Amino acid sequence: MMKGSKKAWTLETITDDHKALYYIISRFSSPSREAQKVDIWLKELPLRVFVFEGIVDKIFVHYDYSPASVELPDGRRYLNISQEAEDDIADLRELGVISCLKLSTTTYITVNAYRVNQHEPPFAIPEGTKAAIDKLVRCPSCGTLLDTDLVPDPDDEENLILIHCKKEGCDFKRYSAITKIEDVSYETSPYLPDIPFYKGQDEHEWREE
Repeated sequence: MMKGSKKAWTLETITDDHKALYYIISRFSSPSREAQKVDIWLKELPLRVFVFEGIVDKIFVHYDYSPASVELPDGRRYLNISQEAEDDIADLRELGVISCLKLSTTTYITVNAYRVNQHEPPFAIPEGTKAAIDKLVRCPSCGTLLDTDLVPDPDDEENLILIHCKKEGCDFKRYSAITKIEDVSYETSPYLPDIPFYKGQDEHEWREE
């Protein structure tokens, strides 16, 4: 069943998927502190990448994904986007636990960025969820938060978004499969309308015509 903004969620009734999504955003964003004068925001593209990777890793148990056309700096591309995650982002915004900021890129594309509104989560997040998300968004070699960049792969045109470690000297990197659109097979059968035959004309004669 697809979850979304049609239900009036509260901090007491939100799902574990809501909480996992919030926890991803909280790893990469924060409101300003006294020593940190600026807010830190997470752009929607890396968020979508990590949500997709989380679906593949079965962290988001009720999420699915499907191809959607997305405007990127190098043009429009199809990405595997989770509509359930998009709906849950709207839920978290309505609950006031995250904020959204619209940014304009150097190529005049408008993108969303997200930030948690508190330094501590306003609800309990299962420890298993935290551990799974931390494993997802941190470098397996050094533990640093991972980053994403648009880096076309000369050997595979489907590879575009590189997940890599930001720490100097760490060479961990891999391409996300968010740009690999799966082929879906369809079965078809001929449709024969139920048309009355004239007297003296059988079905075989009608088909030959």
